[in-house]
Amino acid sequence: MNNIMDNFSKSSCCGCGGCAQICPKKAITMFEDEYGFVYPRVDSNLCINCGLCTKACPFKTSEKGKYLSSYLYIEKDEKKRSQSQSGGAFNALAEKIIGLGGYVFGVEIDKDKNIFHSFSNDLNGIEKYKKSKYVQSDLRNTFKECADLLIDKKLVLFVGTGCQVQGLINFLDLKNIDSTNLYTCDLICHGVPSQKLWKDFSKFLEKKYKSKIKHIIFRDKSTSGWHGHVDKYEFENGKTLVGRYWTNIFNSNAYRDSCFNCKFTSVYRCSDFTIGDAWGLEKVYPNLDDNKGASLILVHSSKGLEFIKDICDKEIDINDFSQPRLCGDNNLKRDERFLEMYKNNPDKAFKHYLFPNKFILKIKHSIKKIIK
Repeated sequence: MNNIMDNFSKSSCCGCGGCAQICPKKAITMFEDEYGFVYPRVDSNLCINCGLCTKACPFKTSEKGKYLSSYLYIEKDEKKRSQSQSGGAFNALAEKIIGLGGYVFGVEIDKDKNIFHSFSNDLNGIEKYKKSKYVQSDLRNTFKECADLLIDKKLVLFVGTGCQVQGLINFLDLKNIDSTNLYTCDLICHGVPSQKLWKDFSKFLEKKYKSKIKHIIFRDKSTSGWHGHVDKYEFENGKTLVGRYWTNIFNSNAYRDSCFNCKFTSVYRCSDFTIGDAWGLEKVYPNLDDNKGASLILVHSSKGLEFIKDICDKEIDINDFSQPRLCGDNNLKRDERFLEMYKNNPDKAFKHYLFPNKFILKIKHSIKKIIK
């Protein structure tokens, strides 16, 4: 055997699907496990043991990556910043690419709550990519679509998690595609829950509030600001739910196994840029922290440095904005009881962790006081 299933483990598969997209015989399909995380399955009758799938895997890539500099970015247009999850860094990069006649790959959510990558070449089209979606996106055939655009000499910006970006880079290298016109941007990612869990959670809320969800903001700045970390759900019956609901569910308990073994948790990346929240701003530049959002932009290539010079002018010391997922910290903890409960009864798991019985909580609180 010489394929992706050699010595396979869930902790070393990020589910990007690069192996399936590179396979010349279409011998690999992606399937969901009981928690909704996707993994490859190889049809031994079709596999020719060419080894391309193994070479495409981001977790089998040994290249360390580079780090050149970091910048603070705060969008001056207040409307644009309010429409962004942080300080508007994605919008700044995307608008420049569109202005140069290029294409942007980002993540959107449709009416059925599917979360997936797509691409657009106009300003209206990139609106759907704004605001983070804290769910693992379905990449579909975007590696191939990106390759086709590059073959046609189009300018492209691809935005995704570190593993997704590395998967794209590996795919293009194996296909011998000239990536001169490609700019890649990964994220300061803390981990990803599955689409299945997200959809089950959405259905749970719709049953609880007896109405379909018409609008979702995974981190809403309008109620408690950038530092608030609350999600917001607007229902068709006029009700609105705001609080730490999905935020609490996906926080470590629902990450895929590979997130606990992530290779993309340092400032050294193979992408051109890394973007994320500028946590620590309130300590370093308190006068700039208006609780409306600020972004970090890390640059990893000379090409990226040239691209960004007219976007950012405030270079910073990245040590002042140190975050666990920028300094190699994989010390994530997961409550296995949640996933076990979710597997057996999703609604029971959501209710137990998010809407616990208040009487029982009072008893537990009283017991803790007695013990102290």
